[in-house]
Amino acid sequence: MKKLTWLSLIVMITLLSACGGSKSGKTKSGIEYQIHSSSKNGKKIKAGDFVTFNFITKGNIKGKDTTLGNTFKEKKPLENFQVPEKTNGDYMIEGLMLFAEGDSATFKIPNDSMFARQKVQIQKQIKGMKDQEKSLDTIKSLNDESRKQMRDNIKQQIEQATKAMSTRSADLPEKKYITVILKIIKVSNAKEREEDDKKTAEKMKKEAEEQKGKDAKIIEEYAKKNDLKLEKTASGLHYVITKEGTGDKAKAGDQVKVNYTGMLLDGKVFDTSVEETAKKSKLDEKQKGRKYEPIAFALGARQVIQGWDEGIALLSKGAKATFLIPSGLAYGKMGAGADISPDAVLRFDVELVEITKLPTQAQPQMK
Repeated sequence: MKKLTWLSLIVMITLLSACGGSKSGKTKSGIEYQIHSSSKNGKKIKAGDFVTFNFITKGNIKGKDTTLGNTFKEKKPLENFQVPEKTNGDYMIEGLMLFAEGDSATFKIPNDSMFARQKVQIQKQIKGMKDQEKSLDTIKSLNDESRKQMRDNIKQQIEQATKAMSTRSADLPEKKYITVILKIIKVSNAKEREEDDKKTAEKMKKEAEEQKGKDAKIIEEYAKKNDLKLEKTASGLHYVITKEGTGDKAKAGDQVKVNYTGMLLDGKVFDTSVEETAKKSKLDEKQKGRKYEPIAFALGARQVIQGWDEGIALLSKGAKATFLIPSGLAYGKMGAGADISPDAVLRFDVELVEITKLPTQAQPQMK
C-alpha cells in the first residue's frame, strides 16, 4: 500500500466531500469543522469515552506551514485516548468531541482564538496573584521584612505574566489556524473498554499457551538433535546442570555474579560475558572497548529475564548449566534488538561465579 501524503489526503477528503454526507459548521468558540464522511450508526464521542483515531496536525510555525504530527504516515493510531470529563479550555478536546465513530473530518482552530484564550487564562492567574498579595497583610506570623520580600516576588511574577499576556508566540501567527484531519476508528465507553480489556487478556492468554506449546516442541527437537538430556520446570524452562556447584543454592534477594553466553538456536551468539567467546564469534568487533566480566544482579528482583531468575535459583556457587528458555520467559512477542526476533527460544550457557548473601533482615520478603 502506498504511503498517504499530505496532498493525497487532501484529494481523498475532497472526493469524500463530493460523494455526499459532508457536514460543516462553526462552534461558539470559533472552531470550524467539516465532516467528510460518517457512519449512520457511529457513536458520538462523549466525556469519559475511550477513542482510537488517526490524525494529522498542521500549523504555521514561524511563517512556514508545518506538519506537527501524522499517525496516518506512521501507521500508529492513537489508541484508547480517554476524553476528560471537562475540556478545561482545550480546543483539541473540544474539536474531537464534535465527531462520532467512523467519521472522517477536519477541524480548524483559529490562532487568534487560542491567543485570546491564553490571555484570559493569564488574567485569571494575575488576579490570583493579586489576591495572594492582599492576603499577606492578614498573616500575623510574617515580620515586615519577610512580608516585603514576598510582596516584591509576587509583583515581579505579575509583571512577567502581564508581559506574557501581550506577547504573541511565533507559533500563533495572526489569522492562521491549527488544522487537524481525523479518522475516528473506534469509540468505547468505560464498560465497553473493560469488556474489551477482558477479551484482549483472554486472547493474550490463549496465544501465550499456544506459543508455550510451540516453544516446547522446538526445545524438544533441539535437545534431541544436540543430544541434551534436559529437565523441565512447571513454567516451561528446560535446563541441564553440566557441573554441580558447592554450598547452598542461590535464593531470591541474593546478589549473584554470572558468566554467560547467549545464542539463538541456529548457533548465532548474540551476547556473552566471556572474552574468548566474543572473539570467536566476532562479537568483540561490534563491542569495542567492552570489559568482559560476569554480570552482577539481585536474584528475583526482575533485573533479568524471568528464565534467568528461575534458572539461576537452581544453581549453587561454581555450577554450570545450559538453559533453553521459551519465549514467554525471555523477550516474548517484543523480541530484543536486531538479533532476537519475536517469540524466539534462547539458549544460555551459564556459570554461577559468586553468591553474596544479604543480612537476613535486609532480604526482601517474597510473596
